Amino acid sequence: MSSRVEVDVTMAATDTRPAFKINVSTADKALYGQPAQLRLIARYRERDPRTEIKERTIYRNDLKIGEKPLEFAVPLDDLRRYSYPGRRIDISLISVVRLG
Repeated sequence: MSSRVEVDVTMAATDTRPAFKINVSTADKALYGQPAQLRLIARYRERDPRTEIKERTIYRNDLKIGEKPLEFAVPLDDLRRYSYPGRRIDISLISVVRLG
């Protein structure tokens, strides 16, 4: 049986600072009270003849899955940053929740 946790990440502002607004929820009652870890991963893909994909965790948070959705904001200033040299790149944000 596959468990399901939903993560919604949107842009918002907190105290005039740009931030990600994050909502973590589940309808699976078996997960209530379970510890989990949320990671936001930046994936960089360079579009050239030698396509290269790199990923880095830019945010990590330990949390507990509950009956009510968890909502919190992460100011962009709080994210780990790094540079990636490249001319034609695609950048994706991936959210991963690991249970247990």
